[in-house]
Amino acid sequence: MNTSLIRGRHVVCRVTGPDAADVIEDGAILQRDGEIIEIGPAAALRARHPDVPEIGSRHHLVIPGLVNAHHHVGVASTLLGCLDGPLELWLTEMFARRDVDPYLDTLWGSMLLLRSGVTTVMHNVVRWIPPAGDPLLHDTARILTAYGEAGLRVAYSVAMKEQNRIVYGDDAKFLGTLPPSLADALGARLGGSLSGDGYLALFEEMQRRHASGGDRVRLLLSPSNVQWVSDELFQRITEAARRHRTGIHMHLAESAYQRAYALQTFGKTPVAHLHDLGVLGPHLSCAHGVWLSDEDLERLADAGAVVCHNPSSNLRLQNGVARVPRMLERGVIVALGADSSGLNDDQELLQEVRLASALHRAPRHDGDRLTPAQLLHMATAAGARACLLGDRVGSLEVGKRADAVLVNIDRLGDRLGTTAELPILALLVQRGRAEHIDTVLVDGEIVFADGHCTRIDEAAVLKELRGRFAEPDKPHEQERRSIVDSLRPHVRAFYRDWPGGANPLDGADA
Repeated sequence: MNTSLIRGRHVVCRVTGPDAADVIEDGAILQRDGEIIEIGPAAALRARHPDVPEIGSRHHLVIPGLVNAHHHVGVASTLLGCLDGPLELWLTEMFARRDVDPYLDTLWGSMLLLRSGVTTVMHNVVRWIPPAGDPLLHDTARILTAYGEAGLRVAYSVAMKEQNRIVYGDDAKFLGTLPPSLADALGARLGGSLSGDGYLALFEEMQRRHASGGDRVRLLLSPSNVQWVSDELFQRITEAARRHRTGIHMHLAESAYQRAYALQTFGKTPVAHLHDLGVLGPHLSCAHGVWLSDEDLERLADAGAVVCHNPSSNLRLQNGVARVPRMLERGVIVALGADSSGLNDDQELLQEVRLASALHRAPRHDGDRLTPAQLLHMATAAGARACLLGDRVGSLEVGKRADAVLVNIDRLGDRLGTTAELPILALLVQRGRAEHIDTVLVDGEIVFADGHCTRIDEAAVLKELRGRFAEPDKPHEQERRSIVDSLRPHVRAFYRDWPGGANPLDGADA
């Protein structure tokens, strides 16, 4: 039986309001076989359970395990040959990324996530042109195996695209504007891509093979975005989600161009279109949500849908700043994700917390700003809600799973050895970094301690990845790079005369 006391000078159990959290001073958590059994003062729990091993000390802040609510890959795209740029051009560049074995990639990502205090991740597999089902089934097995070995929880989905896969326009028409050799090369790939029927069959097979993962694995559906999926398939996916009692995770209104596409194609915003299709609901989580109107926010709030905020990615891919204070004011549930594009390419969610804190501050003395409690809620309970795990993780409460992070308070105060008696959540938001994390537990098991993941042979993973990247590009990788180099000017030309939009932060109902 795995039983332990998880102790800290401050134990943050849960956020209870915009400016409030349930914090136990000199507290402890008793967990047994991964379930939280008792919470209270450390002295009282120690007296009742004198023989139980203790993890942590008065030098630690204990918080719920962090949830990265939007994630794609482990090895940063920059390191695979894909530099930042406007989203629509960057998506094209992603086709030329070097290949990485999905198992090794996920282990590498897990190492970064765990050392940054993440215990649950929303992993969304994206392919520029989704292949037929067998390769995706193979990748799914490799990815879920890696997460299982690392000890992370995962809400997993494969993103579907069936139309407008090269640009936000009809595939055949766009191919007709290209030089014949380039059109033939791209057309051959489109011809072998995943169909709507194939996608639904893929999900059923994923359910059959992997749905028994308990609290550690959630399988979700993912119609990638309104420009990439037909209305009919959206409705079929929504019905499949209801039938399997699972969720839908998708990208939404990430760029001004995506909003412009919806207005031109449907005569309404992406959110209004999803509302009319019957897609909105508490089962839905949407990454980015940068270009949302007040009416969009009302619809999302009424539906109980979650917006997964990705501040670093939104800035790096030139999409703007999401209206997070307004979302929270209107009652939208907002989670936080690194989108595999953190400022330092390191998957560090505490840095996303700090960036969100600095980014959403109106330039007025009485202006909007996010409180430390709101930010912690975004990085924990709201993310768990997006992953359909809100009843199991996201807070430290009796009956929930013992996913916890121990932050070293002394190091949080730097070498000066002082925390200046600041409120502990404010100190965490202002200064917290991965290097301050001593221990990470999932289901009460230590999965990261003393600077290393306990269940991963980090040196072996690093050696294998270095060996792969030391090799020259393979012929098919060279071919993809050649296609992208030829395609780039045509994609730029396609978007040259597209309308932009008002910045959502300028006070207009964008």
